[in-house]
Formats: sequence, C-alpha cells, structure tokens
Amino acid sequence: MMAMFLIGVLMKLCSQSMVLATCEGINWIIRVDGHTDNVPLSGQGPFADNWELSQARALWVVRYMIDELGIPPRRLSANGFGEYQPVTTEDTPEARAQNRRIELKLTEQ
Repeated sequence: MMAMFLIGVLMKLCSQSMVLATCEGINWIIRVDGHTDNVPLSGQGPFADNWELSQARALWVVRYMIDELGIPPRRLSANGFGEYQPVTTEDTPEARAQNRRIELKLTEQ
C-alpha cells in the first residue's frame, strides 16, 4: 500500500517537474533522501549498516524515477542519512516506523 502511494506521489512530482524542465532559467534538482530507524542491522543481510540501507532506499527511488518516470538523471540526487536525522526520538515501534522514510525535496541545483 505504501509503495502505491509513493508511486502516485512520484508520478505527480514527475508531471510537475517536467513542467519545470521546460522553464528557462530554472536549474532544479530533486533530492531523494533515505532515512532509517535506529535499530542496528545484524550485518548478515545485504546491508552492513543503516548508512548503506538509507542510501539503497534513496537510490532505488532515484532509479525508479529515471527508468519508469523518465526524469533525467542530472536532475536527481540520492542521499543516505542513516538514523541520524529522525523525525521523532520516541522509542516505540510507531516512532521507528516514522523514521524509516524517503523524503523528496525539489530545490535549486
């Protein structure tokens, strides 16, 4: 369900960004920021730590935006912040779920 919501947001953002791409004088970029909760990874899976996991989340979204939505790669940036920029510091499953996220920021290049 969350994936479908994300795809809908990306499609809406894509249509808006394509309009921006045709505007002269606007040098924009979509910054895709990946975040994790503060639970350490075991190191046994595909990611060594939360830094790698957050970067992989962001990179997956960037590749989707390139491959499926046609956004030019020069207009995208994938960034991983690990657990170090939480939206909440509460120690509950709900709070940790809020910290596992992707943020999209439309900004000047």
